[in-house]
Amino acid sequence: MKTKNKKPTMSKDVRKLERYLQFQNAILSQVHDAIIAIGNDNKITYWNKGAEQLYQYTAREALGKNLSDINKFRWSTPAIVGSWHGEVIHVKKSGEEIYVDALANVIFDEKGKKIGLLAVVRDINEQKRTEYTMKFLIEASNILASSLDYEQTLTSVTRLVVPKIADWCSIDILDENGTLQLLSVAHKDPKKIRWAIQLREQNPIDMNSPTGAPRVIRTGKAELYADIPDELLVTTAKDEKELKLIRDIGMSSVMIIPLIARGKTLGVITFVATIESNKHFNTDDLLLAEDLARRAAIAVDNARLYKLAQEEIEVRKKKDTALRESEMRFKRLFDSNIIGITVWKFNGEVIEINDALLKMLQISRKETPNRKINWIKLTPPEYETADAKAFEELKKTGECIPFEKELIRKDGSRIPVMVGAAMLANQQDTGIAYILDISDRKELEKRKDDFISMASHELKTPVTSIKVFTQLLQKQFAQKNDMQSISYLSRMNGQIDKLTILISDLLDLSKIQAGQLSFHEELFDINTIVRELIELNQSTMKKHTIILEGKISKKFYGDPDRIGQVIINLLSNAIKYSPQSEKIVVRLSQNAKNIHISFEDFGIGIAQENKEKIFDRFYRVDEKTEKTFPGLGIGLYISSQIIKRHGGKIWVEGKEGKGSIFHVSLPLKNSTKTAAYDNIMQLV
Repeated sequence: MKTKNKKPTMSKDVRKLERYLQFQNAILSQVHDAIIAIGNDNKITYWNKGAEQLYQYTAREALGKNLSDINKFRWSTPAIVGSWHGEVIHVKKSGEEIYVDALANVIFDEKGKKIGLLAVVRDINEQKRTEYTMKFLIEASNILASSLDYEQTLTSVTRLVVPKIADWCSIDILDENGTLQLLSVAHKDPKKIRWAIQLREQNPIDMNSPTGAPRVIRTGKAELYADIPDELLVTTAKDEKELKLIRDIGMSSVMIIPLIARGKTLGVITFVATIESNKHFNTDDLLLAEDLARRAAIAVDNARLYKLAQEEIEVRKKKDTALRESEMRFKRLFDSNIIGITVWKFNGEVIEINDALLKMLQISRKETPNRKINWIKLTPPEYETADAKAFEELKKTGECIPFEKELIRKDGSRIPVMVGAAMLANQQDTGIAYILDISDRKELEKRKDDFISMASHELKTPVTSIKVFTQLLQKQFAQKNDMQSISYLSRMNGQIDKLTILISDLLDLSKIQAGQLSFHEELFDINTIVRELIELNQSTMKKHTIILEGKISKKFYGDPDRIGQVIINLLSNAIKYSPQSEKIVVRLSQNAKNIHISFEDFGIGIAQENKEKIFDRFYRVDEKTEKTFPGLGIGLYISSQIIKRHGGKIWVEGKEGKGSIFHVSLPLKNSTKTAAYDNIMQLV
């Protein structure tokens, strides 16, 4: 009876054990970690689903196999006495290396005999990658922050990238022309670095290329080539030579990342994996590369901003130094009282005035606190136009050409002065004026004018007498047929004519200064006067040919003799200052309001700075060769005064060494007189 009851009990225990083992196996199969059992013979006796997923081997492939055939553990069963725990690198069936956390324990039977090894392996590849990424980025950030010399820091970054991330790494920066310039390249072999630099020099990047770095620059988006098939190389290469070079590099994978800061693309960073390392970039690598590129771009941008800031600071320092020096010089000049200086507003209010100017105005320093000085009120009415012109010039250019005027003194008398002015920096309505007392010069000029007037009057009578006696002698020698004496007298008569013209000019000059130059106006034909004077000058010239172009249809109301005097002066001037030329061109034209006459020569020309001075009294233009031309320098001054009295304008154009063109513009004034004259002539 007992024997019958015992057998079913054992069967029941076995079934219970089997169910327990099945339950345990079901539980273990659901664990994500790899659970592996290994016998004393180092053969795998248990392989759960977690192991299948981690190592990519099925249980059927793994069970019964030697552990070394499946994977290369950093530990082995004989080496483990009790247990082992650590982080190791394992290899999947695909060949991919992964970081794992492994715990191995020796298994003993109920008698304490070792029967195998049980290992629990956890995939920590993502965790290790994150740790590695953070460590790498921290190291890169430290390098980028170590210096504001971005060329140096980026070179260090490329060296950090190789070989931790890529086999090759290069950084290209856009220059001011929008072309990529190689800044740094890194490889574990220095010879290949030199080769890469030479390769770039021989084959610069084509910025119009539809692929690669130029495309990344245009789009601002990174490009990942996880695999580089040969077909892609064939498509990308420009020619067979470039294709061979690319193949020699042996690229297996490429990432090109834009360097972007504040919305502006600064360049690209390129990562290259080669066949030699059998490395292929993935999306995780791309994220790391983009993070590095972002940090590098910020470093470049910050370095450039710092450089600009330093340059701006340096410029400001120089400006501040220059300003302080300028203020010191101005203060020394202001206090020296060599010339009058005042700071004033456009409304006439005088803000500052030095003692030299106060002395000119006969105002003491003690009076200035209670006495409001107004610049406009110091100016006589006849100089208001000159002041207005100077103000306009100040507004446009910030300074005005010095000009002469008079100022009203405290006692009502006037003092002649030379005035120059400039706007103060960053001030729209405030200027500084420099005033020079020219009383002594004016007095000297008056004495000179008086002497010239007296001398010219005194010379006119004897010169006229000499002219008359010369003509009488010519007649007498003509009767005696003494041709040699007649020739001498003719030359003498020519020199007397030159002297007569000179005396006439001096008389006109004194009359102009005294405001007594007389004019006798009438209607006359300018064409006739110009033509006659050209013929007269042409008859005495052997070298120059005077060409007349154009015609004026209307008669002009003015002084024909004075206009003729201007024409003679301008013709003589053109001939005098073009000794190497062979022609003078005179052009006549008109419009509805003005008559225009121009005199073009092809001589020494005139410098820009002399164009305004040339119409001043006694001013003469000399060649740089120091050749001096004859004359007193009053012909053009007299001509300008005559033209101004007719309401016209006279000016000069030209360049030094390129000849000159003198222009005369005369208004068709008194149109009623001209029209009336024309009507009478039509009736006749």
